[in-house]
Amino acid sequence: IQPSPSRVLLPEVFRGAGWTTAAFVGHAGITHDSTFGETFDHLVQVPPSDSIAYPSAKEVLGEALSWIRENADKRAFVYIHLMDTHFPHVRKADMEAFLPPPPHPAEHFTSKGVPHQQKTTWGLNNQRMKHTSPDDLAYLNALYDGDLRYTSRHIGAFWDNLSRKGLTGRTTLVLTSDHGEELGDHGYVSQIGGAPWDTIFHIPLLFVSPGKAPAGRRIADPVESIDIFPTLLDLAGIALPP
Repeated sequence: IQPSPSRVLLPEVFRGAGWTTAAFVGHAGITHDSTFGETFDHLVQVPPSDSIAYPSAKEVLGEALSWIRENADKRAFVYIHLMDTHFPHVRKADMEAFLPPPPHPAEHFTSKGVPHQQKTTWGLNNQRMKHTSPDDLAYLNALYDGDLRYTSRHIGAFWDNLSRKGLTGRTTLVLTSDHGEELGDHGYVSQIGGAPWDTIFHIPLLFVSPGKAPAGRRIADPVESIDIFPTLLDLAGIALPP
């Protein structure tokens, strides 16, 4: 991940204002020698276990929480990149409540949620699907919904841990994504290969900032990811760069 050298990156602005910057990532593209990675004083790239495609939210958030506890006396910008809701989706206990009635088409997929090409007409990631059955679509959506529940549960536990340490009163938490998932819409499995539909570009953006952002307020006007940059700086009392 190499942004243009002329761009000002958010961690750079925080670091220039005297904040410590740290990143805990499950994405293989965010490395110490990448343009984005170099903006952090501390970066941990959490490796996946042998049985899953990406490190779990529990593992990545655990690394972040340990660092935050040890550096609680510092003003810090912390970036956390989770991958659980990204294709391929590994079957977890959280998914069982979303699965359609049996029999399930689980034999069409590997343990990592990747289609067996010899048993199904699903395409991988950036390929179109053909003649996909409703059962296949229901199964894939159940995997995704389970990943959402799993990720939400561990983000909640992360916030509860910060609360028990008395840190949430001076913490702003932003939850967002870089893209959505097709999950069979428009004939695609994941996010690559099709036109810019809402399934890809309509993503969540939540701010939790006790004492600064009113709880439960919804913004009706369209916003974009680029709006995170000035909003966080405003909440931190840092001037926008020229």
